[in-house]
Amino acid sequence: MERVASHPRPAQLDGRGVLHGDPADGAQPGDQDLGQASETLRSLANDGVRAFYTGEIAQDIVETVRNAPGNPGVLSELDLGIYSVRERPPVCVSFRAHDVCGMGPPSSGALTVGQILGMLDRFDLSTGAAEADNWRLIGDASRLAFADRGRYMADSDFVPMPTKGLVDPAYLATRVALLAGDDALPEVAAGTPEWDHAMIWGDDASIEFPSTSHIFIVDSYGNA
Repeated sequence: MERVASHPRPAQLDGRGVLHGDPADGAQPGDQDLGQASETLRSLANDGVRAFYTGEIAQDIVETVRNAPGNPGVLSELDLGIYSVRERPPVCVSFRAHDVCGMGPPSSGALTVGQILGMLDRFDLSTGAAEADNWRLIGDASRLAFADRGRYMADSDFVPMPTKGLVDPAYLATRVALLAGDDALPEVAAGTPEWDHAMIWGDDASIEFPSTSHIFIVDSYGNA
């Protein structure tokens, strides 16, 4: 939240101003007026997605990015105006009795989480956080998944990827075998999932900068 507070415009969007209106305008506790956000939501409802990528909303986004304190960006209204959403197939895995799906490449989230869940599905974790071995399994499954992430996951528009192979149950079984025993893995490495391309890529050695931030806003009724 300190990072959010350092930016003047997002810092103005506190829970009171966004979720319940401004008392200076006569709003009372519990009011469902969305304050500043309501105009944005109303524009999207009336004009559809183009209201986000063009017009006043787009201008506000560009202004905020280009005037960000300490790290101004170069986003332009043209960038937003010519952007088009590309629909991509989801990545899905089975975990317990559920199908867990998420966005596929170029996002690495669903593949990484899918691998972790696919490995952990073989174990009984019902004892929960009180059992130290559960933490070992979750930690090492995550380490194995991130080793594959660093080796194979990229923007599939430009780089071939073994997307299906990474979450194939047969491949995940080979990774599960590495989790046998009582001790944490001393080291982890990328595996060899099946795929239909001959290229083998090197591990990602780029500097790991802070990246995606997730901000959740929840009202007094528990609605996110």
